[in-house]
Amino acid sequence: MADGKFSVVQSRPITTLFPTPNVSMHPLQVFFSFNSVQGIIEPIYPAGQEAMRRGVLGGLLRWITWGRHGKTGEFIQTVGGRLYINITNVLQNTLGRKILTTAMTGIDPASAMAIEELIEEDELEINSGVGPFFLIRLVSLYSLIMPRII
Repeated sequence: MADGKFSVVQSRPITTLFPTPNVSMHPLQVFFSFNSVQGIIEPIYPAGQEAMRRGVLGGLLRWITWGRHGKTGEFIQTVGGRLYINITNVLQNTLGRKILTTAMTGIDPASAMAIEELIEEDELEINSGVGPFFLIRLVSLYSLIMPRII
C-alpha cells in the first residue's frame, strides 16, 4: 500500500509460451494436436508416445504411403509431452484437403476454422492430386476396414 493505493505484485510470469515443434517454419507447416483429438489434456508418458509413434499412427501411415510421407519434416512431433501430427502434406493434396477439412469440423471446430483461414489466405498451395498409388492404397485400406465394420 502506497499513498492510499493498494498494488498487487506478481512474483512470477503471468503467462508462458508453450514450446513449438522443432521444425523450420519456411515453408509453412501445419500441425494438429493428437492429444486434443483423444481428449487428453495431460502430457503422454514417453512409453505411450513411442507406442503411438511406432504403432498406431506411424504404422498406419507407413502402410498407407509405403514410407513416403516425410516431405516436410517428421510426421509426428513431441512437444511438452504432447503429440502433434504434421498435416501439411494432407492439406496440399486435393483429396486429402477435402477429407481433412470435412472431418475436422466434427473433430475440432476451432482447428477447422483455423485451417479454413489458411486455405482462404492461400498459405498452402495444392501440389499434388489423387494418383494411382494413393487410390490403390486407399482401396486396400477400405477393403480391410469395411468388413470389420459391417
